[in-house]
Amino acid sequence: MMILILLILLSFNAYAEEVYLVDKPNNSVAIAKYLPGSEDTLEEFLKDSGLGGLTYVKADESSIPENQEDRKYWIREGNKIVIDEEKKQHDEEEKVLEISEEEDLREKLKTLGFSDKQIEILVR
Repeated sequence: MMILILLILLSFNAYAEEVYLVDKPNNSVAIAKYLPGSEDTLEEFLKDSGLGGLTYVKADESSIPENQEDRKYWIREGNKIVIDEEKKQHDEEEKVLEISEEEDLREKLKTLGFSDKQIEILVR
């Protein structure tokens, strides 16, 4: 009987978790999951997590994208997370430009008579 009560209490606590979106100084978003009724207050919990003094809003699990592939582009709008499409597009364009510049450099070195091994060493 005691085990059943313990399991019920643990199950209840798992579902009572609160989600907060925290604005980080670099304009990204951190997710803080706080368990109300724990020994620490929310502010103490955020401070111990390295997020003390930052702006935060309460949210729910549905406001967090399931696919975390673009996490470095997350920004907060209200109490949900969205992708900063402008920043993502900028990064993708920079990556394409970087690849193009590297290919141009390889071609120039090849025309100057450098071997593939030498080019590989120089371009790295």
